[in-house]
Amino acid sequence: MPILLGLMLQERQILTNVFLTEHDGDAYRFSGWQTAITATLLVIVLEELLPMLCDGYTRDTWDYLAYGLGSVAFHFVVNGGQSIEQETEQVDT
Repeated sequence: MPILLGLMLQERQILTNVFLTEHDGDAYRFSGWQTAITATLLVIVLEELLPMLCDGYTRDTWDYLAYGLGSVAFHFVVNGGQSIEQETEQVDT
C-alpha cells in the first residue's frame, strides 16, 4: 500500500508543479480522508473484484489487515501525517 499510495502522491505533486505554478507541489500531501478512501477503493478492487473476475487472483482476509497497516504507515511516515491545508491552518492560528 505505501508503494501505490506513494506513486499516487508523487503523481499529484508533479501535476501540482506543472499546472499550479503558484503552489509548491512538493508540499502536497494527502489528507487522512484521502488516504482512507483511496486505500478502501484499492482494497475493494484488489481483494473483492479481481478474485471474482479472474481465477488467477485469490481473496485473503489477512490482506485487509496488511492494507490497513500499510495505509497507516504511509500516512504517518511517507505522507507526513497531515495535508498541506492542515499545516497552513496551524501556521495561521
